[in-house]
Amino acid sequence: MSQPALGPSWPERRRRKQARSTSYQRGYLNSTVTWLHFQFAAYRSFRSSETVPHPLETLGTHSSLLNPSERESLDSLGYVSLGRLLDNAQLKAIRDRVGQLLEEEGEEAGHELFNSDRIRHPKEEGADRLANLVNKGAVFDSLYTQPKLLAAISTVLGPEIKLSSLNYRAAKPGQGLQKLHVDWKSAVMPGDFKVCNSIWLLDDFTKANGATRLVPKSHLRGKMPEEVMEDPLQSHPDEILLEAPAGTVMVFNSHLWHGGTINHTAPSIVTFAPATKFNKRLNKNSSNKKRSAGFHGRRTGFWMCSQI
Repeated sequence: MSQPALGPSWPERRRRKQARSTSYQRGYLNSTVTWLHFQFAAYRSFRSSETVPHPLETLGTHSSLLNPSERESLDSLGYVSLGRLLDNAQLKAIRDRVGQLLEEEGEEAGHELFNSDRIRHPKEEGADRLANLVNKGAVFDSLYTQPKLLAAISTVLGPEIKLSSLNYRAAKPGQGLQKLHVDWKSAVMPGDFKVCNSIWLLDDFTKANGATRLVPKSHLRGKMPEEVMEDPLQSHPDEILLEAPAGTVMVFNSHLWHGGTINHTAPSIVTFAPATKFNKRLNKNSSNKKRSAGFHGRRTGFWMCSQI
């Protein structure tokens, strides 16, 4: 007599449940990204027609959103402040969702970064991390569709951009120091930029809580920090700190030398800041289709950073 077929094991049932949950979380985001995907597809198919606007225009993005001094700052210094683009309600909503995700994911938080087949990012013991936030809540959608943000990114990378990632980093008390680095595998010549980044401050950024450091004009050197500095963990004589109030958005060329600093605050003081990173797309057949479908040509990515 044949044995009755057994159902899936408990681990398999749990895996399927998690997969369904993930698909549900992606629902709203994918509707937004899919809409953008078709906008870009239509533009590429009929770009010779004056009746089809560039997809960025459908989001209200145009070059006049940046004034001449903001453009000059991005070009010559490698960074610019876009001012306060998040109001108090948005700040609270994003903080709340980040806190919820950190609690839910626990020790597995940020695993998408650490286990990625495409980008190997070592686990940082001195910071809490979250990854793939682009698929974890509609509350993050404004971080990659904000018109002035996209205008600034397009100033560095051009109009053909592609969403890459939306992540989060929180420096722990007494930790958080990073070596000066760039967000590309090698040095590039000025004008051949592949990456652009932005940081969305969810709380005040100060010297005390581990604000990001930058070396102005270093994106024009065509060199990596380790080619010039004996120890990129040390301070550079020209470095500055990104100090600004909550709600501010800072955009910087990711070939600019940058890194986190030590958080000197007490454990009870929490400071959040999201950041966006944009990479020039070199391969049109990107494997990261769900996250990247919205912007075609050059990859765009978003970091959520936080100083505790």
